[in-house]
Amino acid sequence: MSWRPIPMKFPATCIVCNQKLKVGEMGLWAKGLGVKHEKCSKKLDTEIEEIKIPESFLKDFDVDSSLKIIEDESEIITCQNVLIDNLQKHSSTHGTIRIGLPISDRSKGTTVDYEDFEVFWLENENFWWGFEKLDNATYPRFRNLFGNSKPKWFETDGRSRNHQVCEINPSLSGDIKVNGAFLTDGNNTFLATWRIGGEFGRGGHINEIEQIFSEKSKSYTIQSQNNSKDYFLITNLNSSEIISQISYFVKNLHQLKSRFEQIDRYYPSTGDSISLLENLETKGITKTHTQILRKFLVYESQSITDSTKLRGVKGVSKIPADSIVSEPHYMHNLVRGVYKPEGDDYALSIQMNPQSIWGSEIINFETGEWKINYDFGDEGKYSSDITSMRKCFDSDIPIGVIYKPEKGVNKILGLGKISSNDGAKFTIIPYEIENKSSQVENLSSSYAGDEISHGDFSAQGSESTVYVRAKQGKFKEILLQEYDNKCAFCEFNEPEYLIGAHIVPYSVMRKEDPKNAMNPSDGILLCRLCDKAFEDGHLQLKENYEIIVTEKLRKSENTTVNSWLSKINSKIPIKSNSKFTPDKEFIQKKLKSI
Repeated sequence: MSWRPIPMKFPATCIVCNQKLKVGEMGLWAKGLGVKHEKCSKKLDTEIEEIKIPESFLKDFDVDSSLKIIEDESEIITCQNVLIDNLQKHSSTHGTIRIGLPISDRSKGTTVDYEDFEVFWLENENFWWGFEKLDNATYPRFRNLFGNSKPKWFETDGRSRNHQVCEINPSLSGDIKVNGAFLTDGNNTFLATWRIGGEFGRGGHINEIEQIFSEKSKSYTIQSQNNSKDYFLITNLNSSEIISQISYFVKNLHQLKSRFEQIDRYYPSTGDSISLLENLETKGITKTHTQILRKFLVYESQSITDSTKLRGVKGVSKIPADSIVSEPHYMHNLVRGVYKPEGDDYALSIQMNPQSIWGSEIINFETGEWKINYDFGDEGKYSSDITSMRKCFDSDIPIGVIYKPEKGVNKILGLGKISSNDGAKFTIIPYEIENKSSQVENLSSSYAGDEISHGDFSAQGSESTVYVRAKQGKFKEILLQEYDNKCAFCEFNEPEYLIGAHIVPYSVMRKEDPKNAMNPSDGILLCRLCDKAFEDGHLQLKENYEIIVTEKLRKSENTTVNSWLSKINSKIPIKSNSKFTPDKEFIQKKLKSI
């Protein structure tokens, strides 16, 4: 969907200036968004262009490569206390604010899903900060929230929501799965992070924002156990300029994210991924509800064994915001039956088993042309769930469909349409979407990149699914960067003939180590010929990254083969700043299989 010029057939209000467009006047119209003056559109273009992307986001720290993560909990607490003391000392006031993007329930005109948070306002530096210690989280950590400009205090403006610019959350154990950390070079201690999030500190435009930030910021590669991360230094805790360093970071990051917020505010219709299911919001469905339904389309045909992908960490936290869903969320609580989000009138998703007390719930599951006969049995006992399903039926709202063929496995069937309702009985069939595949591919590509960039290398579907193909594409993109668009064995450099080759075959990893099935450290970039020879074991990679040509190939008398072999390197090239060096464990596994 896009803005298109139309003559006004009746008076309408411009969404930008709130002035009327007269009958016959030319305006720009977009379905579900409204109309605006052409001059207002041009003015907006100019205003957005004037939001310049900062040339830098961080102060320059003269640090060598000897940085390491502080992993001792008592030292981490000491570092956090230094941060707290400095920020509180320079604050002008503190109080409670409400944080979060409100999820609008348009049918009631209410908002839900926010959190109250105590923050400190540093008036001279024009940013606010708040913190909490999460001892009982899956990854215990300190949570530091930063926001730009004076906050809207709950005591004086309880309805307004404040949006953080970012969160920097050092783990209490130095675990690199958590985005923040305290680093030391032996003399100085730094607050650092390896990600800065999307709009409002959350998921919107996260990939574009992270990329721009990383291109303009110096990073330091820190090794921890078998993994490494590129960290960005925000402030030196030993410096007298600690506050100005944080202020510089928050101000410039806010400026970058503001550009994307403006684009989303006035041009939310750009891109197929946004238009997918766009009509649902006109029926009273919340933005987040719609986004989660899109995520069901991305997950379609996957067999998910990691329950946190569907319900977050049970009893602890929701699924974090990502490139599809801009809020922390649940897709289902994984208790058989209907899941309806708190404060929502519409059912979001349903989970079924092969058998229930009412018999078979799903027909033709294996063919993909499934049909569900769902019977609540007791209308009185399940009245709330039944009502939420009827509302979906009446308004033609799809629901996410999960099938649990065995314990610990949740097969995502995609979206379902409630085709009939008789009392407590519902029939559900696949929900048809025009031009679905291309739109889902765009969503999947963005989401796959988001997952890989944050260390999620899992893949739990066949290679034919859109999501797995998208992740394979991102897998290859990373390897193209790692090996400068050249075959790691022979340096052939025609991109269309290069393959993101798995060291241990994907089919094996998917069964034996699904969490690493798309790990770029199980990959090397090869041309089609070298890939075939590597797959068959005639070209081998050793743990020291030497390339071994087997005797069968060496003894070949074919001049073409010998010409090819003459171009084979003695070792694969490894960059000094490589993020995904081939893992020796995967190399060993490959060698054992030959």
